[in-house]
Amino acid sequence: MKEIGGRRDELSWCKLCQYLTPIAIILGASVGLMFATGHGNIITDKIDELINTFENSELMDPFVGGKAPHWPRTGKGLRITMINALTDDWWITFDLATADWMTGEPRSVEITAMQGEYDPDCDAPDNTVIVCNGNYGDSKWRGVNEAFTNGREIISSSARMNEYYLRNMEKGAWQYTMCHELGHALGLAHTDESFDNPDLGNCMDYTDNLNANKHPDQSNYDTLFELYGSLTGGERRGMQQLQSDDTRPRSHLRSAATSASITENFLTVDYPQVTVQHLRKRNPVNEISSFENTSDIAQEDEMIVEAVPDHIRQRKKEAVQKLFQRLKDTFESRHETPVGHTHEDGWKLVHRRHLGEEHETDLGEGYKVRVQFLLVH
Repeated sequence: MKEIGGRRDELSWCKLCQYLTPIAIILGASVGLMFATGHGNIITDKIDELINTFENSELMDPFVGGKAPHWPRTGKGLRITMINALTDDWWITFDLATADWMTGEPRSVEITAMQGEYDPDCDAPDNTVIVCNGNYGDSKWRGVNEAFTNGREIISSSARMNEYYLRNMEKGAWQYTMCHELGHALGLAHTDESFDNPDLGNCMDYTDNLNANKHPDQSNYDTLFELYGSLTGGERRGMQQLQSDDTRPRSHLRSAATSASITENFLTVDYPQVTVQHLRKRNPVNEISSFENTSDIAQEDEMIVEAVPDHIRQRKKEAVQKLFQRLKDTFESRHETPVGHTHEDGWKLVHRRHLGEEHETDLGEGYKVRVQFLLVH
């Protein structure tokens, strides 16, 4: 029976070869005839289309597991000022998110929160992050981070929350989006970009289960440590002093687990008042990110930034508005643009996933701006 079975297998393969050989000959002759008659471009166009489709697929995306722009690094932690330019119904969400990012171990981030005027334009002064909300309309994005760089490091960053979509979503969506965009503002990339695998439990993971992923986790804190190192002893003494002050609300000292249980009665921090216009008039050279008493901070820990020319700032603002408008106008057909393509206006698509895109443009004189969209679906 085995011999019969083997003979049957052998015969079937022989018959298969008898069919395939003439088919291959016919196909080869047809292709040769098309090129000989000047119609070979039909085949090459189809091949190019297949290649572009493959390169444009998520499998070929070179930024999976990649890096995001980061702030200047001293190895002694990141000290950054975040301007709360939100309406007051977002303050609790902002407080919880900044508390989450500050209370990880190892402690690598100190955020000095300052209360600014409501500013939906969200134009960050040098050496700061500005956080804004507004009804930005049917923009196709729920949240967006804009990183202004000198080509190597972040100079300033902004995070926008679009209430056109978020206003009708549960508070978990607010917290997830805020945490997500502040993570980008601190220099973090996504931890995972698939919606089909188990949740990682952190806000840098793409997910539909927002309530279970609205805080950072240990992997996020570890990445911040790898980027910036740990805070100096002076900064730890500052945190200890806050803990001993019973008259000051302690939102920035709460863990993620504690933050998750806080109700609408949560008291926000009494931030120093500041206007964005005032900060833009400051000379940023040799100034550090914290606007509080800095007598305990060593000089070598200062974050030094250069003054950005006004015409570069204006160029950035105009370029970002063009990008926002093009995304809105071409949202349904955006997948036709391959990753790596540079548009006529100078914007390059550097990364795409199902619900995220990342674009970058060169503003000249060494300055660039990179925009990351958290898209809607």
